[in-house]
Amino acid sequence: MTKAKGNPIFVSFRMNGDDCVAAVPLREIQSGRILDENKLKEVANIYAKSIHDMKIILENLETTKSKKIPMLAVDIWDLGDKIVSLIETINKKGFTIDGVYDHLIRDLGRKKQWLKKIIIFRKNLPDRNMIPNDLKWSVCKDAPRYSAKLILKGESLELLRKK
Repeated sequence: MTKAKGNPIFVSFRMNGDDCVAAVPLREIQSGRILDENKLKEVANIYAKSIHDMKIILENLETTKSKKIPMLAVDIWDLGDKIVSLIETINKKGFTIDGVYDHLIRDLGRKKQWLKKIIIFRKNLPDRNMIPNDLKWSVCKDAPRYSAKLILKGESLELLRKK
């Protein structure tokens, strides 16, 4: 059992290789509420699979970078979409990730500011297909919200490209 919709249970995850363990605060257990162990296993599996998928995207981005090829905005959007989807899926299960950025920093090995920009870009641009295929992330990274707004409006990104 989880809390009623709109009042989710905070959950933390700990990766151990490919395995993941979900934990809830002791007060949730002490309150007399019975937590469904299968739901905890389910959200742990969702988290582990999402982290695995994000790491694959990051490996591909690193390979691209090592070849001196600029990262594309669509590839960054894909990573942001995985993060946003993870958060939404966990929320739909009646939980919320306690310290989501701390989890992502630890499990993906990336800086908070970089992750924030990716999430801002993705949240402000719901349709991947609107992103020009040749648009480089370097054009968007300093102003992800503004870049997304320009893309949504179908306006030229030349102002950003000149920065």
